[in-house]
Amino acid sequence: MKARAAPAHTLQALPSRILRSARYRAGNTVWRLFEGVKTRSQTKSSSRTERHVLVVGCQRSGTTHLERLFRADPRSHVFSEFSALSIAPDKTVWRPLDDVVDMLEGCGGRYSVARSLLSSHNTARILDALPGSVAVWMYREADPVVRSMLRKWPGDFQSISERVESLPDGTWELRSFWDEVHAYARENAQGNQSDTLADLYAAFWYLRNRSFFDLGLSNDPRVLLISYETLTRDPKGTLERILSHGGIPRPRVTFPMQTRSPRPRGARTPILSPAIQEACHRLYADLRAAEAGG
Repeated sequence: MKARAAPAHTLQALPSRILRSARYRAGNTVWRLFEGVKTRSQTKSSSRTERHVLVVGCQRSGTTHLERLFRADPRSHVFSEFSALSIAPDKTVWRPLDDVVDMLEGCGGRYSVARSLLSSHNTARILDALPGSVAVWMYREADPVVRSMLRKWPGDFQSISERVESLPDGTWELRSFWDEVHAYARENAQGNQSDTLADLYAAFWYLRNRSFFDLGLSNDPRVLLISYETLTRDPKGTLERILSHGGIPRPRVTFPMQTRSPRPRGARTPILSPAIQEACHRLYADLRAAEAGG
């Protein structure tokens, strides 16, 4: 059988696709080289790290992108959610706090960055243990967060949370929090609806971000509240503001990073329970007001 010729428009697009792929691969290679050189130079350093930034907040709110911006600074030593601070490579649970403090202070960077969303409810305790530290609480509007969670975890995010956030003996620090999420979703469901995934993720967003106020972090001068929109609109200025808040000079040079604010894909996800949707809208307004006032 004779092979069918490719459409003309496909052939015309082929060079640009090849170019984009080559640029992507080259960028990744240069990025790995940059991080390798940075890590080796910090390993040789004997100086103590005296400034620290803790990144906390809700999932799907821009914390990964903020982490990458920090990584682009040659002076930073960044610990992801899965890192040497964790009790195991497949866990986000941190080692005992004293060990974490020793690792952050001995990492060799001009400053350290630790991203631990699990530790959001322990933010003040960690800051107390780390003199010279500040925290960034990232937040984003509920609707795009719920849509993003549904795309990333269309099954059961709770089971993933339990697997990566439990100690070897099975102790799950967030069990009571998830019980509260389920209870909130059930109590505010409309009619006979109960624990739909959209409602559950919206309840998770609501309770996680409400803890910013419940824990008194809105009155803690060490904690900055920053929205996803603020970060993507002005990444350089936002990063410099965080560093200034932590007493860290602005970087003279950084690895070039591209920042964009993509629209969440797909149709708007209905949060089927109006009570939950309204609560999320009110809380988002409170967060925006707190960020503007801070």
